[in-house]
Amino acid sequence: MNNTTRSEIASTIRGFCQDIRSPLIHVKDLRKHGVTLYFLIDKDRKPVHDVPAVYFVQPTQPNVHLIAVASRSLYDLFQLNFSSSISVLHVIVGML
Repeated sequence: MNNTTRSEIASTIRGFCQDIRSPLIHVKDLRKHGVTLYFLIDKDRKPVHDVPAVYFVQPTQPNVHLIAVASRSLYDLFQLNFSSSISVLHVIVGML
């Protein structure tokens, strides 16, 4: 598998998104679909520049802020997925 087809997924430790994902797909099944690494969002992570990250998190100010700050140094490219809709104001406030 080359780097363009590998993904990395990060999920929130707060449990809500973990609870959504768990009954739908197991971590071992994520690997079958090309997800090579699985991290919790609030744990220490090392930079991974050769794979894109995929976030699935609640749209909270702490999560948006954490992603805005951490992702600059951790990933070259990332996709952000929220568990519910989010306003532009949440994004702007979270980045401050």
